[in-house]
Amino acid sequence: MVDVETRLLRAFVAVAEELNFTRGAERLFIAQQALSSQVQQLEGRLGVKLFERTTRRVSLTEAGEQLLPHAVAVLDALDAGVGLLEAARRAERATLRVGMSGTAIVPVASQTMRLFS
Repeated sequence: MVDVETRLLRAFVAVAEELNFTRGAERLFIAQQALSSQVQQLEGRLGVKLFERTTRRVSLTEAGEQLLPHAVAVLDALDAGVGLLEAARRAERATLRVGMSGTAIVPVASQTMRLFS
């Protein structure tokens, strides 16, 4: 089993989608050299070359093409899970204040509080 950090997967996906190390680095707000190093780390851990690099262009190898949809799915699932946890954390601290005037609004207020909880 290979241990792959999410930052390395994000580096790979950024370069794979941009097909350019400079634009990939800009997308991740890191230096191009750092991005290149992260991609090399990932290639080393996986034991495969993910990109064909020339001075003029970057393209995915067959291994890179095979990895890309899985890397995107993993990152999407992780981001979705973290988003759900953040929403649950915010919901725990939420407060609902209900002001009522008269008895006609009681059923609406009860329903609102039930939905909120």
